[in-house]
Amino acid sequence: MIDLNALFPDATPEQRRVFDAAPRTLLRVRAAINYKDALPVGDPRYVDTRLARDERFQRLFFRTLGYDPGSQSFVPPEASLHLLFSGHVGCGKSTELLRMSRELHAPDRYWVVQVDVIDLIDLHDARYSDIWLAIVQAFMERLRDDGVELPGIVLNRFRNWFSERVLSNDSIREYAAEVRAEAGVETGIPLIAKYLAKFTSSIRTGSTHRETLRTVIQNTYGEFVDSLKQLIQAATQTLQQRGKGQRILFVVDGTDRLKGDDWRRLFVDEANQLTLIDAIVVYTAPLALMSSGQRLDLFESLNLPMVKLRDFTTGDPRSSAYSAMREMVLKRCHASLFDSDRTLGALIDYSGGHMRDALRLLAYASVEADGPSIDANAVHSAALRLASDYLKGLSPEDFHVLVRAAHSPTNIGRDATITRLVEFGALLEYNTGSWRQPHPVLRLLPGYRDAEALQQASPTGVAVT
Repeated sequence: MIDLNALFPDATPEQRRVFDAAPRTLLRVRAAINYKDALPVGDPRYVDTRLARDERFQRLFFRTLGYDPGSQSFVPPEASLHLLFSGHVGCGKSTELLRMSRELHAPDRYWVVQVDVIDLIDLHDARYSDIWLAIVQAFMERLRDDGVELPGIVLNRFRNWFSERVLSNDSIREYAAEVRAEAGVETGIPLIAKYLAKFTSSIRTGSTHRETLRTVIQNTYGEFVDSLKQLIQAATQTLQQRGKGQRILFVVDGTDRLKGDDWRRLFVDEANQLTLIDAIVVYTAPLALMSSGQRLDLFESLNLPMVKLRDFTTGDPRSSAYSAMREMVLKRCHASLFDSDRTLGALIDYSGGHMRDALRLLAYASVEADGPSIDANAVHSAALRLASDYLKGLSPEDFHVLVRAAHSPTNIGRDATITRLVEFGALLEYNTGSWRQPHPVLRLLPGYRDAEALQQASPTGVAVT
């Protein structure tokens, strides 16, 4: 059994309360684990991982957007800014981004519009026009819900783009009539919000009108950009006058879920169109995009680093990292359910500092345990299950790349295989991508052990395939 007082001698009363409230049976532990959604602001299970990640990601994020937490000063960018916020899927991007955005949302800072595109677009077939329709939909709904009114002349200009360029298109006449009928007697911002909700829904669900709508929007995108620019400017002035914010910040979450061809199309091939909007925007971005070597001149970029369990210079364990990971796990599983601190440490080691995978391991161990508590055998079985999950996406050749990364973590360059392995999570990046290591559970697989034996047997130190 784990001694919480020994592990957390300086725990606050709130931390102790959350530890004590953690599920006390393995079935309840498994039932309560949700590693797909971000923790809402204020959730007591949140763990501050700034020291554990060992990089100043929060300070860099705020400074890039013109905010200094220390002095509370705010000098936003004068021009548009499109910022890519990257990191491994499951490393905590959404959770951290939600909290940092909340701090930026203040009368003397930004008026923040949160946009979760997962529910608004088809991530398997995303276009720049889809992204911006979703952003403007969230923008209009946010203005409506906050009771913000805009000058009629500005709204009319934007509404006219819909009426004259989209709804008047002959190829979607029946659809346009349906949209107008659904809008009913709405006017102003509520009317535009309804139009946008209908369009994004039709595009997301792949209706018969999807490609026609996209074509119409893309063919008139210049007019869309101009009318949206004026809309943002008018909204900014109104928000300043009402003491709600100095600038508008759009935070777009979910775009890090894009795969392969989809992120290349959006962030590389369509980068000009995506960034043509004069606005301040943060997009979550796939780590594979940053590891691909693609030029991203139209964006600024920041990376949310992984929790670094070890110092890469000395190899020594980092106490702040293990402490943060222990806290995350023990806020979801009562300490009495682990037979020892060593067992908990093994679970953390197998995660490689990947926060979502630590929770996956906890879920698997809760099922694999033979008795009422989690022991070393349960953790090992959980690691084998997680390794099996990854095995489904690996080829025999991939193991040689992973072994090379383990032996030369800073010198294996960039190519399509490395990009794919990073995207898949089999190759974990640390120190903003300057260090890479195979996911620890992969070392349990026969394919990895065979590749490692071949590497060691090679006289040149390079595996022969």
